[in-house]
Amino acid sequence: MGRRWSRTTCTWRCECRTRGIARRSSGPSATLGPGTVFAGTILALTSITVDDAITVNGRLLARNGTVTLINDTITRPDTCLTGPVNLTPGRCHVTVEAFKERPVAGVGIGGQPRASSEIVKKGSPSRNASHTAPLTILAELGVIGFVLYVWLLAATTWALVLVARADRTLGVGLGAVLLVLTVHSMLYAGFFEDPLTWGVIGLACAALARAPATSEAAEPATEPAPTAPELLAH
Repeated sequence: MGRRWSRTTCTWRCECRTRGIARRSSGPSATLGPGTVFAGTILALTSITVDDAITVNGRLLARNGTVTLINDTITRPDTCLTGPVNLTPGRCHVTVEAFKERPVAGVGIGGQPRASSEIVKKGSPSRNASHTAPLTILAELGVIGFVLYVWLLAATTWALVLVARADRTLGVGLGAVLLVLTVHSMLYAGFFEDPLTWGVIGLACAALARAPATSEAAEPATEPAPTAPELLAH
């Protein structure tokens, strides 16, 4: 791979994981000379200049200046880091493909990354992990597991409503924690692995189990039995 730098004046990093390389060179600007075929990402403080008819498989990023192109070809490869590592269209797509493979019972617990990698035939299993709890459940446990997941959320929500009727502060607090956990699981497939999830469910069950005893204690005392003289009077 030929390349020419102007005065060793670029800060760049190749982010293509398939190549497994990461190199840097300090300076404000960069120049790609004639005949260069570059794969990766250039991060320049000032500017980037690309000569005529250069092929770049990656990205050219200049912070303060411009990127000058002359009849060049630039493509952004799918195997490079192009956005957040969690909820991305690519990860969602490969997870849906794994779900289509076995829609009823899923591919098995923990099997989504490998199944997606084998289906799309691109990237390692870790690069194809969905990191989105609902999609992960759908792919690994199928429709059956997803229905149980929805049922668990609905049952826990209803339990928290009952808790809030008896103790508003506790019910609202637990509901807020469950809401945060659910939203967070959209970006991180750790809903069931998070101990806070089971902590919320456990506290809700404990509060409901305690509620009948509290209501019985609050009931007014029954009328006392008549004394012996009163019985004789009758």
